[in-house]
Amino acid sequence: MSPHATGERAPLDLLLVEDDEVDVLAMRRALLQCALPHRLHVASDGQAALAVLRRRPVASGSRW
Repeated sequence: MSPHATGERAPLDLLLVEDDEVDVLAMRRALLQCALPHRLHVASDGQAALAVLRRRPVASGSRW
């Protein structure tokens, strides 16, 4: 059964490009307070972010 059929939300795939660990921690805390299901992917720079995006196949309706 799909998450939509059960009323659950599918986890959001989020890509955070940030090189400051304090800012990454702040974002993690903020996301936890929102209580939205998510998968946070962190890249420390643009090259790492592109590598993350290249590894993930883009499906129809993808959020990134």
